[in-house]
Amino acid sequence: MGNLSRRNQMKADGNSFPVFSLGWTIVFTFFIINSVMQAPHRIKRFLFNYYAAISLVIFISAIVLLIIQSLEWSHFSAIAVGVFAFAFGVQKQSLEEIKLFKELFDQFNTRYDKMNDNLNQIHQQPSDLPLTEDEKKKLFKYFNLCGQEHLFHRKGFICEEVWKAWKSGMDYFRKNPRIKNFWDKELGDNDSYYELGF
Repeated sequence: MGNLSRRNQMKADGNSFPVFSLGWTIVFTFFIINSVMQAPHRIKRFLFNYYAAISLVIFISAIVLLIIQSLEWSHFSAIAVGVFAFAFGVQKQSLEEIKLFKELFDQFNTRYDKMNDNLNQIHQQPSDLPLTEDEKKKLFKYFNLCGQEHLFHRKGFICEEVWKAWKSGMDYFRKNPRIKNFWDKELGDNDSYYELGF
């Protein structure tokens, strides 16, 4: 009777192992995903571009190990669940960031379009002409826009190609000494522009 009880206990323990392994695999996978989402945007961009290939390589490797009997079925099941959770989580985050990027892109471009004519008028004035108070107010709005664009780029929500185009526009207006001198003074006097620098 004692041996039978021990065998039943071992059987019960064996059946519980896959559930225990799967549970910890899911927890660990979502911990990895959360850590990745806090990572620098270059790492996130890499995962967004190659998560499918990474998942496929891990899954195929697990199948090979299972076939050659170097991996138990319970371990394979845990890996399969982990791979699926990883791929699903990264894809979901990627789609959310694409949606956020589109919203930011449209919002920033709309704000810039409303400023464009005024900025060009300021840019075309003689370089030795002092800025008027009205011109300074218009430039403040533009500087704030540039600072916010820089912040979201630094956080990884604005792709490099778009940021380069926006930065090129900033450099264009900075060629005017009136704008550049006023902008440099503002950048040096406070931290209101989210560490934007030239």
